[in-house]
Amino acid sequence: VTSPALRRVELSWAASITAYWAFIVALAVYAYDQGGATGVGLVGVIRVLPAFIAAPFAGVLGDRYRREVLLVVLSCIRAGFMAATALVLFAGGSTWLVYALSGGVALMASTVRPMQSALLPQLAKTPEELTAANLVLTTVESSGIFLGPALGGILLAATNAQTVFAAAAVAFVVASLLLVGLRVEAPPERQAEGNFMREFFGGFGAIASDRHLTLIVILYGIQTFVAGALNVLIVVASLELLDLGESGVGLLNS
Repeated sequence: VTSPALRRVELSWAASITAYWAFIVALAVYAYDQGGATGVGLVGVIRVLPAFIAAPFAGVLGDRYRREVLLVVLSCIRAGFMAATALVLFAGGSTWLVYALSGGVALMASTVRPMQSALLPQLAKTPEELTAANLVLTTVESSGIFLGPALGGILLAATNAQTVFAAAAVAFVVASLLLVGLRVEAPPERQAEGNFMREFFGGFGAIASDRHLTLIVILYGIQTFVAGALNVLIVVASLELLDLGESGVGLLNS
């Protein structure tokens, strides 16, 4: 990809997706220390539910306002939540506050991804460049999902959860700074005066009206449920069954 703007988006995503998965590993180990397998399952729910609610809102906001500006704002808020989580842990704060702040991290992360995807067509100058950008972004995401848990597990074994959270916060700040100054040639077409909630539920209506699309969404939901259960199993298997220690959680995730 030759576009400087697209390269910045891809580098930002590389930093954020790697940091996010390192954070997930550290959060899972922290939750296990606090509440066992039940704690791991609980933080899994706390991470997923905000994403379920926020992602459609992100799509509506992206249709109404400049996506490049929203992307920077949401990325900065995500970094703020991550830094706050680290500070609460360093200060020996409440476990429930850590869980709540981690839910904020997940909430912002779930809005950044669709906003980023919607921005790519505005930054690409040709269809070929858009195709290349999507391919690179997918490769970057796969690499981050592999490297993030491994790096998070290694850092967790050498230090502690709050250090991993602090490192993730720094990475999120870098990811945000890479997005500052992005400009698109034309802002998104704004919706005509309409009801925000109608737009919000419009996507659900579109899914319900197409049985093939409904089937795909149901299958993806089942896949997500199994992935959530697997995340709990990985922590228990690493710490109890295989005695791999905290770094093993990252290794098995990778």
